Amino acid sequence: MTLCLVGRDEAALPANVRFAPTLRDAARLALGQSAFDNAATPTASGPLPPARPGRIMGLYSGGTLCAEAQAILRCAGEQVSSNAPIPGVDRAARLEPGSEGLPAGGSGHLLLDLGADEYTAGRPHPMIEPAMRARALAQALSDPDTAVVLIDVVLGTGCHHDPAAALVYAVESAPAEHPVLVASVCGTELDPQDAAAQARTLERAGVLVAASNADAVEAALRIAGS
Repeated sequence: MTLCLVGRDEAALPANVRFAPTLRDAARLALGQSAFDNAATPTASGPLPPARPGRIMGLYSGGTLCAEAQAILRCAGEQVSSNAPIPGVDRAARLEPGSEGLPAGGSGHLLLDLGADEYTAGRPHPMIEPAMRARALAQALSDPDTAVVLIDVVLGTGCHHDPAAALVYAVESAPAEHPVLVASVCGTELDPQDAAAQARTLERAGVLVAASNADAVEAALRIAGS
Protein backbone atom coordinates (compact mmCIF):
# COMPACT_ATOMS: atom_id res chain seq x y z
CA MET A 1 0.00 0.00 0.00
CA THR A 2 1.19 3.51 -0.84
CA LEU A 3 0.19 6.51 1.28
CA CYS A 4 0.54 10.13 0.19
CA LEU A 5 -0.63 12.89 2.54
CA VAL A 6 0.35 16.04 0.67
CA GLY A 7 1.96 18.54 3.00
CA ARG A 8 2.33 16.11 5.89
CA ASP A 9 5.59 14.66 7.15
CA GLU A 10 6.23 10.94 7.15
CA ALA A 11 4.80 9.21 10.19
CA ALA A 12 5.26 5.76 11.67
CA LEU A 13 3.48 3.39 9.33
CA PRO A 14 2.75 -0.34 9.29
CA ALA A 15 5.31 -2.46 7.48
CA ASN A 16 3.03 -2.93 4.47
CA VAL A 17 2.54 0.83 3.93
CA ARG A 18 5.00 2.99 1.99
CA PHE A 19 4.96 6.77 2.40
CA ALA A 20 5.28 9.07 -0.62
CA PRO A 21 6.01 12.77 -0.07
CA THR A 22 4.62 13.85 -3.46
CA LEU A 23 1.99 12.71 -5.92
CA ARG A 24 4.76 11.89 -8.39
CA ASP A 25 6.47 9.64 -5.88
CA ALA A 26 3.18 7.98 -5.01
CA ALA A 27 2.67 7.07 -8.66
CA ARG A 28 6.19 5.68 -8.91
CA LEU A 29 5.77 3.60 -5.77
CA ALA A 30 2.40 2.32 -6.92
CA LEU A 31 4.08 1.19 -10.14
CA GLY A 32 6.86 -0.53 -8.21
CA GLN A 33 9.51 2.11 -8.90
CA SER A 34 11.74 3.82 -6.36
CA ALA A 35 10.37 7.16 -5.18
CA PHE A 36 13.80 8.66 -5.71
CA ASP A 37 14.62 7.52 -9.24
CA ASN A 38 15.96 10.50 -11.21
CA ALA A 39 14.95 12.81 -8.37
CA ALA A 40 17.96 15.04 -9.03
CA THR A 41 17.11 15.52 -12.70
CA PRO A 42 13.81 17.35 -13.23
CA THR A 43 12.27 16.41 -16.58
CA ALA A 44 11.36 19.33 -18.82
CA SER A 45 10.70 19.80 -22.52
CA GLY A 46 13.99 21.59 -23.04
CA PRO A 47 17.23 22.57 -21.32
CA LEU A 48 16.84 24.72 -18.23
CA PRO A 49 17.87 28.36 -18.69
CA PRO A 50 20.74 29.78 -16.62
CA ALA A 51 20.05 30.32 -12.94
CA ARG A 52 18.54 33.69 -12.13
CA PRO A 53 17.91 34.91 -8.58
CA GLY A 54 14.36 35.76 -7.66
CA ARG A 55 11.21 34.33 -6.26
CA ILE A 56 9.01 31.56 -7.55
CA MET A 57 5.39 32.45 -8.20
CA GLY A 58 2.90 29.60 -8.50
CA LEU A 59 -0.49 30.25 -10.12
CA TYR A 60 -2.39 27.03 -9.58
CA SER A 61 -5.90 26.26 -10.76
CA GLY A 62 -6.58 24.10 -7.70
CA GLY A 63 -5.40 23.26 -4.21
CA THR A 64 -3.84 19.80 -4.52
CA LEU A 65 -0.96 20.65 -6.84
CA CYS A 66 -0.49 23.96 -5.03
CA ALA A 67 -0.09 22.03 -1.77
CA GLU A 68 2.38 19.63 -3.38
CA ALA A 69 4.47 22.57 -4.60
CA GLN A 70 4.46 24.08 -1.12
CA ALA A 71 5.62 20.79 0.39
CA ILE A 72 8.55 20.54 -2.03
CA LEU A 73 9.69 24.11 -1.42
CA ARG A 74 9.26 23.77 2.34
CA CYS A 75 11.34 20.57 2.36
CA ALA A 76 14.03 22.43 0.39
CA GLY A 77 14.25 24.97 3.23
CA GLU A 78 12.66 27.79 1.23
CA GLN A 79 10.50 30.58 2.63
CA VAL A 80 7.02 30.16 1.18
CA SER A 81 3.63 31.78 1.58
CA SER A 82 0.25 30.83 0.16
CA ASN A 83 -3.42 31.73 0.37
CA ALA A 84 -4.01 28.02 1.10
CA PRO A 85 -0.98 27.17 3.25
CA ILE A 86 -0.01 23.69 4.36
CA PRO A 87 1.56 23.26 7.84
CA GLY A 88 4.86 25.12 8.03
CA VAL A 89 3.98 27.62 5.28
CA ASP A 90 3.06 31.26 5.93
CA ARG A 91 -0.37 32.57 5.01
CA ALA A 92 -0.33 35.18 2.26
CA ALA A 93 -2.21 38.46 2.65
CA ARG A 94 -5.93 37.83 2.44
CA LEU A 95 -7.93 39.14 -0.49
CA GLU A 96 -11.57 40.10 -0.46
CA PRO A 97 -13.99 37.61 -2.08
CA GLY A 98 -14.23 38.16 -5.81
CA SER A 99 -10.75 39.69 -5.97
CA GLU A 100 -8.40 39.49 -8.90
CA GLY A 101 -4.65 39.83 -9.06
CA LEU A 102 -1.90 38.88 -6.67
CA PRO A 103 -1.53 39.61 -2.94
CA ALA A 104 0.70 42.57 -2.19
CA GLY A 105 3.83 42.39 -0.08
CA GLY A 106 5.33 39.34 1.51
CA SER A 107 8.73 37.78 1.05
CA GLY A 108 9.95 34.50 -0.32
CA HIS A 109 8.10 32.38 -2.84
CA LEU A 110 4.35 32.78 -3.35
CA LEU A 111 2.10 29.88 -4.35
CA LEU A 112 -1.56 30.64 -4.99
CA ASP A 113 -4.60 28.40 -5.25
CA LEU A 114 -6.69 30.40 -7.72
CA GLY A 115 -9.56 27.98 -7.21
CA ALA A 116 -9.94 29.16 -3.61
CA ASP A 117 -13.07 31.00 -2.47
CA GLU A 118 -11.62 34.50 -2.66
CA TYR A 119 -10.95 34.03 -6.38
CA THR A 120 -14.05 32.06 -7.37
CA ALA A 121 -16.75 34.07 -5.57
CA GLY A 122 -19.21 35.06 -8.29
CA ARG A 123 -17.18 33.60 -11.14
CA PRO A 124 -16.40 30.16 -12.64
CA HIS A 125 -13.53 28.04 -11.35
CA PRO A 126 -10.30 28.59 -13.35
CA MET A 127 -10.37 25.00 -14.60
CA ILE A 128 -13.63 25.91 -16.34
CA GLU A 129 -12.85 29.49 -17.33
CA PRO A 130 -9.14 30.42 -17.27
CA ALA A 131 -9.54 34.13 -18.09
CA MET A 132 -8.96 35.32 -14.52
CA ARG A 133 -5.82 33.17 -14.18
CA ALA A 134 -4.58 34.48 -17.52
CA ARG A 135 -4.85 38.02 -16.13
CA ALA A 136 -2.96 36.99 -12.99
CA LEU A 137 -0.33 35.36 -15.21
CA ALA A 138 0.11 38.58 -17.19
CA GLN A 139 0.68 40.42 -13.91
CA ALA A 140 3.21 37.83 -12.69
CA LEU A 141 5.13 37.93 -15.97
CA SER A 142 5.58 41.68 -15.50
CA ASP A 143 6.96 41.35 -11.95
CA PRO A 144 10.71 42.17 -11.90
CA ASP A 145 11.19 40.31 -8.60
CA THR A 146 9.88 37.01 -9.96
CA ALA A 147 12.32 34.57 -11.57
CA VAL A 148 9.97 31.68 -12.35
CA VAL A 149 6.21 31.32 -12.72
CA LEU A 150 4.69 27.88 -12.18
CA ILE A 151 1.37 26.90 -13.73
CA ASP A 152 -0.65 23.71 -13.93
CA VAL A 153 -2.85 22.83 -16.89
CA VAL A 154 -5.56 20.44 -15.74
CA LEU A 155 -7.54 18.49 -18.32
CA GLY A 156 -10.68 16.42 -18.27
CA THR A 157 -14.40 16.44 -18.92
CA GLY A 158 -15.90 19.71 -17.73
CA CYS A 159 -12.61 21.62 -17.92
CA HIS A 160 -11.99 24.40 -20.44
CA HIS A 161 -11.70 23.05 -23.98
CA ASP A 162 -8.23 24.57 -24.58
CA PRO A 163 -6.67 25.86 -21.33
CA ALA A 164 -3.14 26.08 -22.74
CA ALA A 165 -4.19 28.46 -25.50
CA ALA A 166 -5.93 30.71 -22.99
CA LEU A 167 -2.67 31.04 -21.03
CA VAL A 168 -0.39 31.40 -24.06
CA TYR A 169 -2.01 34.72 -24.95
CA ALA A 170 -0.68 36.18 -21.68
CA VAL A 171 2.78 34.79 -22.47
CA GLU A 172 2.82 36.30 -25.95
CA SER A 173 1.78 39.68 -24.52
CA ALA A 174 4.47 39.66 -21.80
CA PRO A 175 7.51 41.97 -21.80
CA ALA A 176 10.54 40.73 -23.72
CA GLU A 177 12.39 40.11 -20.45
CA HIS A 178 9.95 38.14 -18.35
CA PRO A 179 10.19 35.34 -15.78
CA VAL A 180 10.72 31.78 -16.98
CA LEU A 181 7.41 29.94 -17.24
CA VAL A 182 7.37 26.27 -16.21
CA ALA A 183 4.20 24.22 -16.64
CA SER A 184 2.91 20.75 -16.00
CA VAL A 185 -0.02 19.15 -17.79
CA CYS A 186 -2.28 16.97 -15.67
CA GLY A 187 -4.11 14.65 -18.04
CA THR A 188 -3.69 12.11 -20.81
CA GLU A 189 -4.08 11.88 -24.58
CA LEU A 190 -7.52 10.37 -23.93
CA ASP A 191 -8.82 13.57 -22.33
CA PRO A 192 -10.93 15.79 -24.61
CA GLN A 193 -8.15 18.41 -24.65
CA ASP A 194 -5.34 15.86 -25.43
CA ALA A 195 -2.38 16.25 -23.06
CA ALA A 196 0.20 16.02 -25.84
CA ALA A 197 -1.53 18.73 -27.86
CA GLN A 198 -1.71 20.99 -24.81
CA ALA A 199 1.99 20.49 -24.15
CA ARG A 200 2.84 21.37 -27.74
CA THR A 201 0.83 24.59 -27.50
CA LEU A 202 2.79 25.61 -24.42
CA GLU A 203 6.16 24.63 -25.87
CA ARG A 204 5.57 26.67 -29.04
CA ALA A 205 5.15 29.72 -26.78
CA GLY A 206 8.49 29.05 -25.09
CA VAL A 207 7.07 27.46 -21.96
CA LEU A 208 9.08 24.67 -20.33
CA VAL A 209 6.79 21.68 -19.84
CA ALA A 210 7.75 19.27 -17.05
CA ALA A 211 6.68 15.66 -16.74
CA SER A 212 4.84 16.36 -13.47
CA ASN A 213 4.09 19.17 -11.07
CA ALA A 214 6.85 17.93 -8.76
CA ASP A 215 9.34 18.02 -11.64
CA ALA A 216 8.19 21.54 -12.49
CA VAL A 217 8.77 22.76 -8.93
CA GLU A 218 12.23 21.17 -8.80
CA ALA A 219 13.11 22.78 -12.14
CA ALA A 220 11.90 26.14 -10.80
CA LEU A 221 14.16 25.76 -7.77
CA ARG A 222 17.15 25.24 -10.03
CA ILE A 223 16.30 28.22 -12.22
CA ALA A 224 15.66 30.52 -9.26
CA GLY A 225 19.11 29.71 -7.96
CA SER A 226 17.84 28.20 -4.73
